[in-house]
Amino acid sequence: MPLRVVIPARSTFDEDTCTFLDFPERAVFLEHSLLSMSRWEGITKECFFTAKLDRNKFGIYIQCMCDEYLTEEDALEILKRYRNQIEDYIFDDRIARKRTGGSRKASSNNGRSKFLPTEQIYFHMFELGIPITCEKWHFSYLASLMRLYAQKNKKGGKRKASPEQIARISAINRSRLNGG
Repeated sequence: MPLRVVIPARSTFDEDTCTFLDFPERAVFLEHSLLSMSRWEGITKECFFTAKLDRNKFGIYIQCMCDEYLTEEDALEILKRYRNQIEDYIFDDRIARKRTGGSRKASSNNGRSKFLPTEQIYFHMFELGIPITCEKWHFSYLASLMRLYAQKNKKGGKRKASPEQIARISAINRSRLNGG
């Protein structure tokens, strides 16, 4: 489920035309997804999971998360007004868990954290047979699904990527290089 934020109404002065421009209040939706992270990595040339999101980079990420075009000014206004809610939304794992009592210890990969650029996540997604449409899911849903697929596949032996999956990965990479 995307995060809904509201950009307040504002007026600005256009020096070229010497007129005031009025922009009405509008609501936009932000989605923390593999696709958003991939777009951000394409702009910044950094791995999303290891980059330090300063104000400028976080503003760029908000633009990548949005369901419509956002100006840099709008993105920074959203960041100023909604930073805490956006961070909570990004880090919310959104997964129902069985409670077995005791502490709720977060332990993935036996305490080790593994950060991957989005291309590797796409590769693993296709290797597991997860369809491309899942790239738009909240990232925690996708990550949980990938863990589940990996666990199920581990029981049946390691799966290799099919020629069709490799072709899809190549097509995605080509479209990214061509501005798609």
